[in-house]
Formats: sequence, structure tokens, C-alpha cells
Amino acid sequence: METRALARRKIVYEISLLALGTFAALGPRVFPSVAVITPLRVDIMALAFLGMTILLPGAERLRGVMPWIVSGGLLGAAFVSPWAVFPWLVVPALGVVWAGKGLGRSSRLGGADAARAGSGLRGPGSVRADSGLALVILAAMANSAFLAGASSRGIRITPEDFAPRDFRVNSLLADIPLHDVWVIDLKGRRSPTLEELGETFRAFSPFQATPAVVGLGLLREVVGSAFGWGDSRWADADASFVHRLSEADRRRSTTEPGTTFGSWRVLYACPEEGVVETINGTVHVAVAASVGEGPRGPRLFLSFRVREVNWTTRWYLRLINPARRFFVYPFLLRQFAHSWERARWSPSEAHAFGEQT
Repeated sequence: METRALARRKIVYEISLLALGTFAALGPRVFPSVAVITPLRVDIMALAFLGMTILLPGAERLRGVMPWIVSGGLLGAAFVSPWAVFPWLVVPALGVVWAGKGLGRSSRLGGADAARAGSGLRGPGSVRADSGLALVILAAMANSAFLAGASSRGIRITPEDFAPRDFRVNSLLADIPLHDVWVIDLKGRRSPTLEELGETFRAFSPFQATPAVVGLGLLREVVGSAFGWGDSRWADADASFVHRLSEADRRRSTTEPGTTFGSWRVLYACPEEGVVETINGTVHVAVAASVGEGPRGPRLFLSFRVREVNWTTRWYLRLINPARRFFVYPFLLRQFAHSWERARWSPSEAHAFGEQT
């Protein structure tokens, strides 16, 4: 016969899974200002269903282990989800691991063993806390990597697909290796200007960022400060690409070439294309934003060209590329695309959202 403590744990467990299923079904309606991507919703629904199997008859072999796995999967999903979504995943994850641990232990024990479990002693077949923590970590890493891979599909193209396009940056920096090219399809009848896209970018809310983006950004700042990568001694004006500009480029630019903001320097800014650069202790990178035509209408191209500054450049890029390509740019760009879509349909709402931010 179930004890009251066991009954309470079951209620918490079931409520946690019900909350997950509800969020997976209604996520876009609950948080219209952030992009709750389909792979994330499917992943959460699958974890909720997996967690329910522990309560089904004949699932004895899953007892004790599955709550740790489900909880870890949810924490991994929270790591790559917007901050606005974060508590909706973390709180159920904690509820699942707390309730499931007691359920998995107590439901297998009886008599003196159940009394011993209720007093805090570990009974036969129960999951040790250290083993459970290892399962949580492994499940979190696996699920965050899965979601990162799913999110990065379709928004990165090869340099060979971008280089032939008639953008000024491709001729101006033709000799600088093209490192990455990312694309965002801009739904609309006409190609927007960079100024219009900039308004959407400036309305970007911190709650749209993910813990992965924030954490990796802070780590880069801490390590960069420790090694002096951002010191002004690296900002060599003579090495700037701005000296490559022709007089025609300078006349067309709506911003004075060479204008600096923070560690970035503007090369040129036109309605349909703009390039900025930064030089630090590891890389000299030029980032170009170009608006062109894609297979389904207007498309924003973000290209990154990198020139080596010393022997650390190659090793630095190899170290950060997995984080950039799977945990940073895909999620930021999908949030930007979502914000652009909302701004296109409701300019006044997007403007108000930006003012609040």
C-alpha cells in the first residue's frame, strides 16, 4: 500500500510531466516574442512521454533510472533555450528528479525496506546519488548537442555558394579566407535595407538569448581579459581593411569609413550591404551583412572573413568553432528571424517591444 509520501511524489512527478506536455503544445502562444523552435517542442514532448513510461505497468526495469535521464534531458534543453523558456524546463526537471527518485526507490521496496528508505537509507536496487548525477550530466550533454545540431541545419551555407555573388565584400576582401557564411530568409515582398534590419536587431531582448550564448560569451570575455586579447595594442589602424576602399566606396557609404564603436570599426555601410572589422590578440575578422535574393525571396547573408594575426589564430578558431557553429549563431539567428517576422506583421508591437527593451 502506498504511503502518503509516495503519493505526494507521484503527484509532483505527474504535474511536472503535464506541465512539460502543455508547454510543448502551447509554447509559441505562451511566449510569442521568442522563437520556440519545432525541434525543441518535439524534444520536450518526447521527454514527457518517456517520463510517463515509468508509471506504466510492466516498466519495472525503468524505475529509478529514467527520472534522472529525463531530468538531464530537460536541463540540456534549457541550456540551449531562450531565458524566457528556462524556468519552464528547469522547474519540471527538478520536480521529476525529486519525485522520480523517491518513486523509483520506494515502489521497489516493501516492509522493513520501505521503512528504511523512508528514513533515508538506501535500499536494494536504488540509484545512488553519484550515479544519478552522472546520468543527468550525460543526458544533458547529449540532448543539448542534439538540439544544437537540429537548430543549425538550413541556416549555414558553404563559402563556395557565397563567393560568386555580386557583393562588394567578395571583391574587396577576395584574398581573405572566407570562414563562415550564415543566411536568414526574410519573409516579405521586397528586400529590406540594413537600417530596417538594424531596428529589429536593436529591439532584441536579453530574454531571447540562451544560457549557452550568455555563458560562452562571458567565458570568452574572462579568458580574453586574462590573456589581454582585447588590449588596444592589437587595434593596429595600419592593418585595417579600410585602406582598401575606393573613392566610390567611400562616397556610397552612409557611415564614415573608419568610424569605431567599441572594438569594431566600420569599413562601409550601404543600404544593402555593410562591413565591420575588429582586430584583437587572436584574429582579424571582417563581418559583412549583405541583403540579396534567396530561393524563397529576400535573404540576409552574414559572412565572416578571418586573417591570421599570429600563430594562435588557427588553434583559437579550432577551439571555438564548435561553440560558434552549434551553440551561438544558430540560436541567435533563429531568434532574429523570429523577431523580424513579428516586426513585419506588427510594426507597432515590435516598436513598443523595442522601447521596453
